[in-house]
Amino acid sequence: MKSLTSIIAVFSVWAACMAVGQAGYGCYKGRCWANCGVSSLEWCYTTKGSTWDGQYVPCSSNGECQPHWSCAGACTV
Repeated sequence: MKSLTSIIAVFSVWAACMAVGQAGYGCYKGRCWANCGVSSLEWCYTTKGSTWDGQYVPCSSNGECQPHWSCAGACTV
């Protein structure tokens, strides 16, 4: 069973991207994120470097992010 905190986090990211008319990637809490995994509910903070390098891309708006960047860490829901 997923925790309420996880469900709220997923909803927050979804609501943020839908508010600007984008689905699949964007800027959330100062970091770029993108959908990953098999579900559209799975997402990760992204990197411009190698997958899982932990180098999150900072941002202040959705326009600074790209959907094709690799995950800086694990996918989450």
